Amino acid sequence: ESKLTAQQFFDPTNFNLLNEVSNTTPTFFGDGDILVNVVNFGVKWNIIRRLISNNCRVRLLPWSSKFSNFLDADAWVLSNGPGDPAISSELIKQVRFLVEKKSSVLGICLGHQLLSLAVGAKTERLHYGHRSHNQPVRQLDTMKGFITSQNHGFVVVKNSLSGEWNVWFENINDNSIEGIKHKTLPLRSVQFHPEASSGPKDTSFIIDDFCSEVRALKKG
Repeated sequence: ESKLTAQQFFDPTNFNLLNEVSNTTPTFFGDGDILVNVVNFGVKWNIIRRLISNNCRVRLLPWSSKFSNFLDADAWVLSNGPGDPAISSELIKQVRFLVEKKSSVLGICLGHQLLSLAVGAKTERLHYGHRSHNQPVRQLDTMKGFITSQNHGFVVVKNSLSGEWNVWFENINDNSIEGIKHKTLPLRSVQFHPEASSGPKDTSFIIDDFCSEVRALKKG
């Protein structure tokens, strides 16, 4: 917990804020045919709602959970949240564990940055951040444009990804990375908020498609 006087400037990047925004015990929502672990770094509730609407059973995990204890899930969502993604090396190792297990993973916002760090990419602080409901992105494999909701101060460094990964989305304003996708494994992440809470619904298909693919993988 941080104690500041009225004159002090609070820089959230100097603190691990995840204890302030996460739950403390695993909690279940919904009753669908696939089980999705959502790691709570400060999750927006509409992520959980979107998963439930896709017939998922959601297990909301505290950010500090040992991921190896919850491998019965069919997929993982790494949620949004505050702060510097590089502040917890142990958390990055935990995400790397999921990559090595070839788990199905979708990262959102902070979750996107953590997945990127876990696979060897780098992050850096933006001068001003991306903070609005009208950030334009393009999907590089289709060259379609979308309007997205964003609220972040860090970004994945271009050209820091290995050759196993494709840049999935990029920001049309500054060409920064807005999403990554593994070439062969069910791993992907986006910097913006596809759950549309609050903001445009242009990219809600990302969660829908992820759930469909997880279900197809489960059926074999």
